[in-house]
Amino acid sequence: MTLKFGEVIESQQQYQEKVRSLPDRPKHLKPPQPIVSTPKVTALPQTPQPQQQNLAFPNQESQTVTIDHLRSWYIAANNLGKPEEYKNRIVEIANEFKANGQISDKAKAAMEQDTRSRVAQISQKLASNLGQCEEDGTTRVQGKIYNLVLNSQTKDLAIAHKNGDEILRVQSQQVQVNNLTPEVLRDFEAASSKLDELLERSQKQTAGMQR
Repeated sequence: MTLKFGEVIESQQQYQEKVRSLPDRPKHLKPPQPIVSTPKVTALPQTPQPQQQNLAFPNQESQTVTIDHLRSWYIAANNLGKPEEYKNRIVEIANEFKANGQISDKAKAAMEQDTRSRVAQISQKLASNLGQCEEDGTTRVQGKIYNLVLNSQTKDLAIAHKNGDEILRVQSQQVQVNNLTPEVLRDFEAASSKLDELLERSQKQTAGMQR
C-alpha cells in the first residue's frame, strides 16, 4: 500500500502540501449533474381583445318592451306610408302583447327597423332645411334637445342628446349604436310637425309677397 499510495499523511500541514503538489484537475471534469428536463418556453400570441360591437338596438335586450313601444311603432309605420295590412298586423301584435306580454323576434326586429327608418327620415328632413353644411360633406343640426350629423351621400347618421348620450349612430350602412326610445321618436315627430308649420308659414308669406 505504501509503494502504491505513498506514506501515510499524519498531519494537516503535510496533507495541504500534498494537495498543492498535485496537478490541476481538468476543468471539463465535473461531478455528474442530475438530468432535468427544461420545458421549452414559447411566446404565446397575444389574444386579441374582442371589440365592442354595437348592433341594432344593442341595449334592447336589457330594455323591457312596453305597449308604448308598440304605439310608437304604429306611428312610425303610418308616417312611413306602410300599407293598411301592415299596420293592422301591428295592432294584432299589440293585442297579443297585452294578452301574454310576449313579442316575437321577427316583430321586434320589424319594430326596430321602422322606428330607426322614421327617425332617419326626419333627420334627413331637418338636415335639409335647418342644417349647416360642413367642409367634409356632412350637415349639422343643433336643436334644443338633440344634435345630429348627417352625410347624405354615405347615409352616415349620428344623433346625440344634449347631455352627451349617444342615441343613434349609423356608419357605412351599419348600425353602431341604437338607443331609440318611444320618447325620442315622439320628440322627432314633434320636431317634424313644427318644421312643417314653419315651412307652410314661409310658403304663405312668399306667396303673399308675390301677389
